[in-house]
Amino acid sequence: MGNAFAGLGFPAEGPVTYEFPTNMFESGSDLSPINENIDELLSGLTTWAPKIKTKGKYTPPMIMVTGTDYQNALTNMHTLFLKNMWGDGLPVNPPTKDAVDLLLTGTPLSRDTVISPPGGVVPRGGIATVESIAVALAMAGGRPEYMPVLVSAVKAITDQKFGLKGLNATTNTIIPTVIVSGPVAKQIRLSSGYGLMGPDPRFPAAEVIGRAIRYVLQNLGGAIPGIGTMSIFGAFRSTNCVLAEDTDGLPRGWDSFAIEQGFGNDQNVVFSGATNSMINIALKSGTKEVNDKMLLFIASNMKMMNGYGYIPRDMWQSPSLDTGMLLMPRGFAASLARNGYSKLDVKTFLWNNSQLTRDKIVAMGQGPSTGTGEDPLEFFEITNSEGKIVLPIAAKPSQITIIVAGGVQSGHAFWMGETGPSGNNHTSNVIQLPGNWDDLLAQAEKDLGAISPTEMDQK
Repeated sequence: MGNAFAGLGFPAEGPVTYEFPTNMFESGSDLSPINENIDELLSGLTTWAPKIKTKGKYTPPMIMVTGTDYQNALTNMHTLFLKNMWGDGLPVNPPTKDAVDLLLTGTPLSRDTVISPPGGVVPRGGIATVESIAVALAMAGGRPEYMPVLVSAVKAITDQKFGLKGLNATTNTIIPTVIVSGPVAKQIRLSSGYGLMGPDPRFPAAEVIGRAIRYVLQNLGGAIPGIGTMSIFGAFRSTNCVLAEDTDGLPRGWDSFAIEQGFGNDQNVVFSGATNSMINIALKSGTKEVNDKMLLFIASNMKMMNGYGYIPRDMWQSPSLDTGMLLMPRGFAASLARNGYSKLDVKTFLWNNSQLTRDKIVAMGQGPSTGTGEDPLEFFEITNSEGKIVLPIAAKPSQITIIVAGGVQSGHAFWMGETGPSGNNHTSNVIQLPGNWDDLLAQAEKDLGAISPTEMDQK
């Protein structure tokens, strides 16, 4: 109820009655509590007035947490954050004024700069300022050099084209996926190699930035399970998914994702997407015949996660529609390139071999498109070699995202599907670095130690 009010621009302390069972509106349930409490309902609808009369940025007072010693104070703070639903269940780093001020040295933007669009971080509608983002990063244990990437990620995820309202509130098990391309990734120790999604004590940025994003979506967007987000399983939401593209590992002739999206190779760019299913795919590399079999194996896994027309037709043709992301390590990408595959060739092969016919859709228990009542193939004119209309995993091959990442070997690929009804679009923006960037990186090396060139090359 509080989220619903806040999302409409009202204070969250709207009129609430607690007399109704949570299952009252299920099919066949008893609706008599409505009649029994009709006066309270009418009063709330007609006479209630909010105590807060204005809308805008609000800076709450500082909170003092005490304890018998420092460790006891940390425990008390953690308990307080859980009680107020500010934490995520894991130990929280104290977002003190000094900690937040230090993080703000990692961005050229002023602390009161608003990053979220009109309407705030949906569905609650909290306003994401640079300072509130720094508070989230402080809670996650972040460093100043993470701020430029985090600010850009929040900007991309809250972009109205991205579809955050559906992602944050849905019953689906869906998470934002952030891809970083450019030199900044290695500079902040955001991995594109082995174990790139973490955990990794040498390259901790992915999990920390991902956890800070969760705090933004939870504390500003209201994504509390069962309240502001109805995700049935909620998996992977503690740290979401943040990773870097292995631009150094791209085969000759393969463009980076940044170039495909209209940016330059040397630009530092953040992209946001969405993921609701993941599957590891074991691979071999070798001759073109072997590679063809491996690509068929990848396509068969993609086919299992095809959207069955679940994405509404008005979103389907969007050039930035996120229909899934395939991660492949350097070794497999190099093997494909040696056997004559361009990146578009791989996308086209996968697109052709991950399509579904109407018979297959029906056999898998799928019917008309959810929410539209339409035949899932009614508006498609794509036919396979047998002349049957098919449902592809994307409107065209170029909409399949391929990211080279995962280390120097070739034994696995990773398909991250996005088949939700929200129809999330890729959104992107250039990362803004502060003037003291070199000083921040020097301090990071002093604090964390140097990474050898060999280790860095594999990351």
